[in-house]
Amino acid sequence: MSLSDRETELLKLLSVDSSVSVESLARQLYVSVPTIRRDLAVLAERGLVVRTHGGAILKNDSAETRMPVYLRRHRNDREKRLIASLAVSLVKNGDVIMIDASTTAMHLVPYLADFSDIIVITSGVATAMALSETGIKSYCTGGFIINNSFSYIGRDAIDMIRHYNADIFFFSCHGLSDEGEMTDSSREENEIRAEMLRRSRKNVLLADSSKLGVRCWHSIGNIADIDYVVSDSPLPESFGSPVSGVICPSATIL
Repeated sequence: MSLSDRETELLKLLSVDSSVSVESLARQLYVSVPTIRRDLAVLAERGLVVRTHGGAILKNDSAETRMPVYLRRHRNDREKRLIASLAVSLVKNGDVIMIDASTTAMHLVPYLADFSDIIVITSGVATAMALSETGIKSYCTGGFIINNSFSYIGRDAIDMIRHYNADIFFFSCHGLSDEGEMTDSSREENEIRAEMLRRSRKNVLLADSSKLGVRCWHSIGNIADIDYVVSDSPLPESFGSPVSGVICPSATIL
């Protein structure tokens, strides 16, 4: 296995299990412990991981902004699948649905295959590819691609979105602050989300528990301005009740 292949596998393994040891990594990749240590040192220099005693963990910021989407989709995979299974309860046959390029929203695709006569519009390259395998009628915005997130951005994407009206928009972001502010590290992707928010009758934020209490530099708005938040855990009490619907395993408010 080449160095680049090992780096990809290391990031994938760490995205699934952040507490894995050097010895365990070496066994799973069939290489020596010194080789794994050297590989982790390279990843640490590139700012993708932080070395720990006996292993390494992914850096939070790199996991969401620098790691390719095919690796990020494995982070908190169980939580994202749970959120998708809860969020799909808001979908009806015949809906026009907008989905951003987030890996959380992409987890909706398998569940949407159970509906009839729906149309999905997405700014995500990977999401569009997943939709093409289901037989769901779908449109992709086009535009300029952000390579690490497989997200379409820019004027062309925004102009395409403005031609459509949606029944519901599913999206995610990198952080949901203690004040309920939806934030992200990509201004360009937020511009796409903002246009989809304007074009949709109902707007739904998908946020796993790792996003709660996190505040990034660019704001989308406050959850008071949307219709639903779907999470794998209850929202902090500091949020109060600014949103009309909260869906999580222990509470459903519709």
